[in-house]
Amino acid sequence: MKNKNRAGLSAGMAAAVTWFGFHCGSGFATGRQMVQFTTRHGWAGVWIPVAIWAILGVFAYLSAEFTYLTHSKNYKEFTAGFFAPIGNVIVFIWDAIVALGVFVAMGSVIAAAGDLFVSVFGISYWAGIVLFTALLLVCIIWGYNIITKLASFVTVPMIALLILTVILGISYNFDNLKLVMSARPAIAEGSSVRAMFSDVITYVGNQANFLPSLIAISGAFACERDVRTGTFCGALLNCLMHTAMVILVFSAYPWINSESLVVLGIIDKTPYSFLKIVYQAVIFLALVSTGVTLVYGAMSRFGALGKKIMPKDNTRKIFWAAVFIVGSVIVSSFGLAAIVKTGYKITGSLRLPVMVLPIFVLAPWRIHQARSRKQAAEAAEAE
Repeated sequence: MKNKNRAGLSAGMAAAVTWFGFHCGSGFATGRQMVQFTTRHGWAGVWIPVAIWAILGVFAYLSAEFTYLTHSKNYKEFTAGFFAPIGNVIVFIWDAIVALGVFVAMGSVIAAAGDLFVSVFGISYWAGIVLFTALLLVCIIWGYNIITKLASFVTVPMIALLILTVILGISYNFDNLKLVMSARPAIAEGSSVRAMFSDVITYVGNQANFLPSLIAISGAFACERDVRTGTFCGALLNCLMHTAMVILVFSAYPWINSESLVVLGIIDKTPYSFLKIVYQAVIFLALVSTGVTLVYGAMSRFGALGKKIMPKDNTRKIFWAAVFIVGSVIVSSFGLAAIVKTGYKITGSLRLPVMVLPIFVLAPWRIHQARSRKQAAEAAEAE
């Protein structure tokens, strides 16, 4: 029993770290999400990350619990059971939202990469995008397993580096942070409590894009402890890191709000030159791993389409990879700030009525049904 509990804790913590790795994409790692959804409201919005992850923690638990009880392996199986008898219709709606979400999220990744290449190498924005998308296509076609292993390996060091960046950045800008907390107006001009709550809901809807991955992970959980550990620790880890990054951005408020690569902008003002070099490398790895995971995940669902026209698997693989990358490059032309501001709002708004609200409304009932069936099956086996 002791070994089983240890295994459960390990599986749950792996899910928690994976959740943060997924969250720590272009918007988070660059700090752009902190500006768009929190610091633009002024110091009064510091509570926003706590509200976001309290909601997402419950959302993740309900989703993971139903997945665990029904042994769903992907979101197609999940929707078939959860939305029965209309699950086969709902899955097509999810497909459309997932595809749109890939274009927007990938667009932000590519836009962030373009800004990063300008910052590091001094080349043009579009030259950086061409280089980055070429690398992505190569990784997707030939090197996905290597990249996913690299992404898993780099997540924990990334967390350590983010903590170091937060500590050094806040300590260097501590006088300004005290000024923000005391002397400046709590709510920024043009903002309101209603606008803050709107951004909380938008962020929740946007982060619901982790649901397909959460379903795939939860289907392999071995016990209830996996569900509780993965969702509670994942929400707590994301909340702590999110809040820390928000305070870091507040330490450079308000001038930092106009920066595209927000965290790099903060680091650039400090005397810690080594930190900028290392953080640039980590952002690059985060962008590559996130981009590959997004496109590959979409291809695993959509790659079966077109078998009659393209019977060879590798041909379809290249075709769909190209479709998602070209579409994402078009989205990236709007720039990282615009994508986070408008694109994230659109995709988040679409996920709310189709993914988020149904989970909160239906999941307690569906979980009760699934648990009753499981107990009945166990009782029948015992007899």
